[in-house]
Order: sequence, then structure tokens, then C-alpha cells
Amino acid sequence: MTNQLDGMAKNEGLLVPGGWSGKRRKAIEALPLPGWYGERRKDLLGLLDRLEERIAPLNKAVSQAAANNAEACLLMTHPGVGPVVSLAYVLTIGNWQFAIQVRNYT
Repeated sequence: MTNQLDGMAKNEGLLVPGGWSGKRRKAIEALPLPGWYGERRKDLLGLLDRLEERIAPLNKAVSQAAANNAEACLLMTHPGVGPVVSLAYVLTIGNWQFAIQVRNYT
């Protein structure tokens, strides 16, 4: 949805650098879009709001799980690594030192 909204903005000459943000949303909302084009924007923003509302409890649960995992907390000290990436790494790879020991024995 944000890609479609960004596409609308670019078609109207609005080039806001960076990722999706509140500033970008406000700029897109302020665009004078005629007729159905404006309705499409309104629909996309409404869908985005509902999705963000449903995703919020999941983000909270992932953040709490990462905060309760020592390895995930250590990974999150690296720039750009947040709760989702750190938990995915920990839960997929697990103890990387153990994995290296097993590989060396085979």
C-alpha cells in the first residue's frame, strides 16, 4: 500500500526521500488529487491504518520476546538490527558456536 501511495505522490511530482514516515504521509494527504484518484488515496490510507492497528499487538509481543532473550538483546546492539531480525536470527540459527563445533566434527 505504501508503494502505491508513493507512486501516486511521484506521479504528482512529490518526491520525498527516505522510507515511509509520518512526514511522507502528511505530504501525500495534502496533495490535491481529483475525483477517483483522491478516493483511491483515501482507501489506501484507511487500509494502511487498519493494518497498522492489527499489527501493533504483534510488534509489541515480538519486542517483549526479544527483550527477554539475552542473545537477541546482544544482536540488537548492532545498528539496524531490531527485535524481528534479532529473534529470527536467534530462533533460526540458535547458538552459532554450537553449530560451528558440530560442523567441525563432521
